[in-house]
Amino acid sequence: MEPQQTIRWETPEYIWKPKTIDWFWALGIIAIATSVTAMLMGNVLFGVFILIAAGMLGYFSIRQPEIVEVEIDARNIRIKETKYPFRDIEAFWIDNEKGDNQLLILTKRFFMPLMAIPLADADHDVVREALINNIEERELVDTPAHKVLEGFGL
Repeated sequence: MEPQQTIRWETPEYIWKPKTIDWFWALGIIAIATSVTAMLMGNVLFGVFILIAAGMLGYFSIRQPEIVEVEIDARNIRIKETKYPFRDIEAFWIDNEKGDNQLLILTKRFFMPLMAIPLADADHDVVREALINNIEERELVDTPAHKVLEGFGL
């Protein structure tokens, strides 16, 4: 068997969608109203938490995604500087349902076990062939939380 070739591509770290000024107004109104309600109910800490969370949500919604390099070699998937050995990956799936191909990877990590990597200009058939002999191919779907965030344009 010949050695596997290394596959590399560059992709944004996430799919960025521009927000309108109305989106920011809605975020601010909802955050302030919820925060004031929490404070009136005697939960000042939760009210402050809502304001901080809304501020961070606003910041991350205007932040442009960084372009990262993804590499698949004979034993690892590397995203930026982090390597994910095949032994730590339970399954993969190439999701091309919405037109923007994504490589979904289910890892053995406790925190954020499902990762979605945009394939950008990478050939999804070549990526599948590189992974199929080392990792189980299983249909994976985005988490409900991720779908809710996509619904809000995040």
